[in-house]
Amino acid sequence: MTDTSTKRIIAVVGCFLTSLGCGTLYVYSAYAPQLAEQLNLTTTESSLIGEMGTLGIALLGILSGFIVDRTQPQVPIALGAFFIFGGYYTIYYCYVNLIRNIPLLCIATSLAGFGSALSFMASIKASALNFPKSRGTATAFPLSAFGLCAFLFSLLSNLFFHGNTAGFLRLMAIMTSSMCLLGSLLVRVHENPQAIESLEEYSNSRESNESAISGYASFDQIKRNGSFVIRTNLLPASRKPSVFRSASSAMLSSLKTKKSFPNNNASGIMAPNFCPQYEESTPLVSSGIGSIDHQNPGCNAKMKPTKLYDAESRPLVLSHDLATFEVAGFQLLKTKEFWLLFSIIGITAGAGQMYIYCVGFCIKALITFNYPEMTSADMQHYQTFHVSLISICSFSGRFISGILSDVAVKKYSVQRMWLPFVSSALALVGFIFVLFVDQIDELWAASMLVGLAYGVLFGCYPTIVGEFFGSTINFSQNWATVSSSPVITAYLSTLMFGKIYDSNINSGLDDKKANVCYLGKLCYIKAFKIGIAVIIATMLLILYVIYRHYLFIKNELEEEKEHQRALEVDT
Repeated sequence: MTDTSTKRIIAVVGCFLTSLGCGTLYVYSAYAPQLAEQLNLTTTESSLIGEMGTLGIALLGILSGFIVDRTQPQVPIALGAFFIFGGYYTIYYCYVNLIRNIPLLCIATSLAGFGSALSFMASIKASALNFPKSRGTATAFPLSAFGLCAFLFSLLSNLFFHGNTAGFLRLMAIMTSSMCLLGSLLVRVHENPQAIESLEEYSNSRESNESAISGYASFDQIKRNGSFVIRTNLLPASRKPSVFRSASSAMLSSLKTKKSFPNNNASGIMAPNFCPQYEESTPLVSSGIGSIDHQNPGCNAKMKPTKLYDAESRPLVLSHDLATFEVAGFQLLKTKEFWLLFSIIGITAGAGQMYIYCVGFCIKALITFNYPEMTSADMQHYQTFHVSLISICSFSGRFISGILSDVAVKKYSVQRMWLPFVSSALALVGFIFVLFVDQIDELWAASMLVGLAYGVLFGCYPTIVGEFFGSTINFSQNWATVSSSPVITAYLSTLMFGKIYDSNINSGLDDKKANVCYLGKLCYIKAFKIGIAVIIATMLLILYVIYRHYLFIKNELEEEKEHQRALEVDT
């Protein structure tokens, strides 16, 4: 093993450790009922506080993505440690001193979420840049660690802080920030020329237009390396299925104006052999004008003219200017693919987060209905068990999904989008289980399925975003933008859960305690019925995306055959 390989492995270990300290927002259900009881919060108020953590991860995650894309990874990781500590220590301080300040608690969870997003995104990008040819597998480690975090802290809560919520909150404040600080010392991007250029020469690459080369890549190379959004527009208009004709034309029009290349032929361009080597993370950009490789004259010498093609029918330009290969910013918002991916992760993750953040109240309702004499400490034991179960299943789903996404594409040519479909199916079954669970001992199956579904979704989705829009310079910002979708749906779903739960509080037979529902599963069952309908709609949306991709691949293969026949006729 070379010295560089060892350093990259150490960096992945650092990414794993960093991410292990970033997923504590999903531990919220383990202490939310105790926090609500201590500060006399309603279920709606408690759900809102938990949801503000998602706001920090998702909405403020766009800002964190911007920071991550423009600095070395250790900087945002260290900043994240600071914000995580500040957020959790504030919650601990309010709990101990009985400070019932809803805005302050919301700000605290938002800060913890923002810090988590900073450290987590930096670890994902560092892993992807260190292993650009196996992004799915490399990013599986920090992604799975993020899911495992809740299990780690739930286990510590059960072993050392049984019934001691204040001590547990203090532990999270100190331990999570310490893990991120240690990770910042280990995480580096090592000797990957493309990655180094992406991070250190970003501004120069935007201005440079001297290093473009033109040529025809094989369709196999396009399929392996080209982003889906841009590959769609490489097909002639007559070849595109109707579902693609309105997609991302504005984006490509803008990209074509970014560079000016010498026109080699007024009616077409020469088709040389494809010479340059490039990484999996570099998508291909279409252009109607050709040029030569000014930095690789040896490559130009190998070019053999084969046939003049109409520049409008088969345009293709590969450039060393990585910034022009990325679909980002306002151009990202102009593509239909963005809004499809945005909606899918938003609805699926929103439903999952409703369960994750509110399962503590489901447990409380079932226990109060069936075992009214159970103590708060024993109730917290069940809560931490379910948080641990969700965490382990999320960890497994993230790890398996990241690896499977690589295997599915490279070995079996299966679309990665089937994994989000599997995720939605698992969540659907889990929600159906909730409808029939009457006893606390039966709820484990729903927690297992929802945790696995959540892990599968987030294990493959960053790689899907990289495939669609590029994964080098603007990956973190693009991923943060797409993953900000759950902040809307999760807020609405948890708010809906809280309203439904609170509406049943005064309907019980025994009303001795405030903010307690005594109806068992009837306290929340309506929320999960709505969730089932929403998940089914999402599954249909995913099938539509898969169908779009299928039509594109079918027409791309036909274009490839036509291209090969043209070359054979010419020779």
